[in-house]
Amino acid sequence: EQLVADAENPKKLFVVGTGVIEAEPDMGIVNGSIVTQEEEAAVSQSKNDECSKRVIEALLDLGIPKEDIKTSSYNVNPVYSYRSGEDPKLIGYKTVHQLTIEVKEDFAMIGKVIDAAMGAGMNQIHGIHFDIQDRSTLLKQAIEKATFDAREKAETALNPEGMGIVELQELHVMTSEPASQAKRTLDGAPEQGGSMLMPGSQTITAQVQATYIFASSVEKE
Repeated sequence: EQLVADAENPKKLFVVGTGVIEAEPDMGIVNGSIVTQEEEAAVSQSKNDECSKRVIEALLDLGIPKEDIKTSSYNVNPVYSYRSGEDPKLIGYKTVHQLTIEVKEDFAMIGKVIDAAMGAGMNQIHGIHFDIQDRSTLLKQAIEKATFDAREKAETALNPEGMGIVELQELHVMTSEPASQAKRTLDGAPEQGGSMLMPGSQTITAQVQATYIFASSVEKE
């Protein structure tokens, strides 16, 4: 037997397939800033640069690779004093150098990273979040699972009717970020050595929208 579709008016089946991959994070990312405020912008920048160098040197001494220490933002903004009934008064300039520090695999290092950075002059810790280094490979696996899921659903729906898939007509792939990325916000400096961090697992999800041409089985001529 073979499946033959009506060439002029083919029967179509629309299916959504889902693929989910769960994985444990293997990278922690610390976000923090070096903040300096002075009357003159140049002085604020100069002091911030000096402090930033000390922070980076402390992280390098700890064993964090240079490529895992990145500037995520750098801003110099005027600071004004506001009093009722008076015009705003310029009182100085604030320089904010935000760094992201990647800690790969050894989460026990996160507390030490924060201690070293703050000890060298980083004065704001915004928080920690966790991620997966090889996310692209896991995403490919999720897409593959979603594609198999779509075909299985189509075959399950058609078999009781004595019909089958002739061919795949269209396939659209959609992906999404983890539904809830593990995060931790810190108020002030952690205790020496840091605290125990439990990042939990993350899910990587892919969906495919598939359109199949289907037909009834007919005898070969």
